[in-house]
Amino acid sequence: MLVLYHIIRDKTNQIFVSSASFWEMAIKKSLWRLTLPHNLIETIAAENFEILPIVPADCLGVADLPLLHSDPFDRLLVIQTKLNDLAMITQDSRIAEYPIVTIAT
Repeated sequence: MLVLYHIIRDKTNQIFVSSASFWEMAIKKSLWRLTLPHNLIETIAAENFEILPIVPADCLGVADLPLLHSDPFDRLLVIQTKLNDLAMITQDSRIAEYPIVTIAT
């Protein structure tokens, strides 16, 4: 987690948060599996994180991914990472099987 802290705190790094992540958090909150701070959006804005929107190319691109992972949100994050030439910070070792750059936490 120390590496993650330094990545986020290094202001030369541009950090993106996908709209898909907000969607997944909202679903988990509605199922009582996640508690969210009331000021989550403000906190993300204060940290100068960029919101990565979901665009049609992302949705359609999921169909071209190999079926290495069944979670639709993770698959959407993978294709967004690939199409936007980003690196993904993740705890999920299965995501590293995709042809994208990952940073393990």
